[in-house]
Amino acid sequence: EDFIPSVCLKVLRNLRIGEIIELTCRETIKLNRCLDPENFNKMVIPEKAVVVYVFHMVTFEKGLSHYQMTIPQRIEDAQRKKALANRLFKEGNAKRALKRYEEINALVGFGKFTDEEAEMLKPMKITMLTNTVVASFKMKKWDRVLQIADNVLEMDPSNVKVLFKRAQVHNIKKDYELAIKDLEKAQELDPNEKNVKAELQKSRASLESYKKKEKNIYSNLFSKELGY
Repeated sequence: EDFIPSVCLKVLRNLRIGEIIELTCRETIKLNRCLDPENFNKMVIPEKAVVVYVFHMVTFEKGLSHYQMTIPQRIEDAQRKKALANRLFKEGNAKRALKRYEEINALVGFGKFTDEEAEMLKPMKITMLTNTVVASFKMKKWDRVLQIADNVLEMDPSNVKVLFKRAQVHNIKKDYELAIKDLEKAQELDPNEKNVKAELQKSRASLESYKKKEKNIYSNLFSKELGY
């Protein structure tokens, strides 16, 4: 539904079995996606073009709720939704991508699972939470990044991408020592990651600068109290 005009969705949601409706649409950019979601970049609809759709509701089957799905069905549904969410993120629509990632987190994270079922879902859960961290960072939701990153690292302590993103947020919040701790661990796990190395150098420099400023502030304060 992220790749078709909103007006089309409204029509489809209210269409009954057997009904036929004709719709004229002028949302050129979204129309390309609506016509062929897999290959819309190869299709060109002239600007200000008018496209007429004819919808015929032949049949309708209501999908299963999360709680009605088997574990393999949940994983399959999550894979399908992940592909759409990743595509949204790559197109620069982090807000919608984040919404989809959160939906998948609910799909694979909520419910009563046996130990075996939980283990089957774990790889997808880690992947989706990692993507949620990245999308949340893109949206500048710093507290959300820290919250989800903590959850991921409990399950996957060696997740370099999440360690890096959490460190970036620590730097933004000027928690340089926490950033350095995450980055040193990330560098230990992946010594060849250039972004980690650069961020670590930046963190150490920021911490050194912060300490110097603090020292000067207290030094000046102490001098004034003594009347120098």
